[in-house]
Amino acid sequence: MNPVKFRSLSQLLQRGIGKSALILPISLLFSIALGMTTFSMIFYARDVFQASAALIGWLAALPYLCYFAGCFLLQPLLRVLLPRHSLIIATVSTAVLLVGILLSPSLALVFVLYGLYGLSLSLFWPPLMGWLSFGKEEQALNTALGRFNLSWSTGNIIAPFWAGYLLQRGITVPFKTAVLLMTAVCLFVLAASMLVPGIRQDRQREVVRRQSETLEDRSTPLRYQAWIGLFASYVVLGITVSILPLFLREEIGLPENRIGLLLLVRALFSTLGFVVLGRLSFWHFKAWLMILCQGLIVAVVVVMIVLRTFSGFSLFLALFGLLFALSYNNSLFHGVTGSVQRSTRMAVHEGLLTAGVVCGSSIGGILYQTGDFGRVFLFGCIVVAAGALAQVFLVMLFRSRSLPQ
Repeated sequence: MNPVKFRSLSQLLQRGIGKSALILPISLLFSIALGMTTFSMIFYARDVFQASAALIGWLAALPYLCYFAGCFLLQPLLRVLLPRHSLIIATVSTAVLLVGILLSPSLALVFVLYGLYGLSLSLFWPPLMGWLSFGKEEQALNTALGRFNLSWSTGNIIAPFWAGYLLQRGITVPFKTAVLLMTAVCLFVLAASMLVPGIRQDRQREVVRRQSETLEDRSTPLRYQAWIGLFASYVVLGITVSILPLFLREEIGLPENRIGLLLLVRALFSTLGFVVLGRLSFWHFKAWLMILCQGLIVAVVVVMIVLRTFSGFSLFLALFGLLFALSYNNSLFHGVTGSVQRSTRMAVHEGLLTAGVVCGSSIGGILYQTGDFGRVFLFGCIVVAAGALAQVFLVMLFRSRSLPQ
C-alpha cells in the first residue's frame, strides 16, 4: 500500500470514527439476522418437524427465556469483557449455533441449540447498549438512544419481509443468509478493533465499574412504571411475532411473504415512532402518558380479536407499532437516566422485555392449540390491562410518599 495513502487513512480513522459509527451499522445487520431467524423458525419447525402450535410457541419463547437468564447469570463475565470482545464472542456463537440448527436431525436438538443461541445474545445487546449510553444524560442520551432504536428497528422492518421472500425459495435460505450477516458483523467489529484507535483504546466498562462506587445515583422511580409497560407490551409482541403468523397462514390463508409484509408494517411504524420520540422530549417523566399508552394498546388488541382481513391487520398493527415504540422508549430512557450502572439497567430492560415475549409466545401457543385465536389476544388484553392498573397504583404510591415524578 502507498505510505501516503496509509497515513491518510490512519488520520481519517483517528479524526472521524468512533463507537457510534460501529454500533449503529452492526445493530442494523444483527437485527436483520435475528429477525429473519425468528420469523423463519416458526415455519421451519412446522414444515420440517411437524411441530404443534404449542411446541412452536415454546420454541419461539426458548431463546428469549435463555437470553433473560443470560442477562443476569453472565453478569460476572460481562464485567470482565470489554464490550467489543463480548460482541465478537456473541456473533461467532450465534452463527455457529444457527449452522448447528440446520444440521440437526431432531426437534429436541433444535431446542437445545436454539436455547444456547438465545443465551449468546445476552453477550451482545446489554453490553452494546451500556457502551452506547455511557456518559450521556437528558437530550444527549435521548438522541443516542433514538439513533440506536432507529438502527435496530430498521432491521426489524427489513427482516420479516426479506425472510418471507427467501422462504419461498427454500426453507433453509433465510438461516444461511442470517449466518452470513452475523459473520459480517463479527468481521466489522474485528476490523474496527484493530484499525480504529478510538475503539482499540476504549476501556469504558472498566471506568464505569471503578467510578460507580463514588458517583451519586439519580435514578427516577418512574423506571418501575416504565418496566411494567415494557413487559406488558412485549407479551402482545410475543403473540404477534410467534403465534399470529401461524393463524394468518393456516386460518386466513395468507402466504409467507404477505405475512412478512404485515410484520414489516408493524416494525415500520415502530421505527417511525422511534424517530419522532428521539427528536422530542415531551414524553420524558410523564407518568400519565405511560398509563394512556397501555390503555390504547388494550383498545387496539380488543379490535384485533375480531379482525380477519389483511387491510384490517395492517392498520391495527401499525397503531400497535406506534404505541409499542412509546412503551419501549419509556423503559429505555427512564431505566438508565441518572443511573451509574448503565449495563445493569440495560440488562433489566432486556430481561423484562424477554420475559414478556416468553409469556406471549408460550402461553399464546398453548391457548391457540387448545382454542381459537381470539383467546390468545384476549390473554394479551388482560395482561396489558393489569399492567395499566399496576402503573396507576405506582403513581398513587409515589405521590403519597412525595417521591419525584
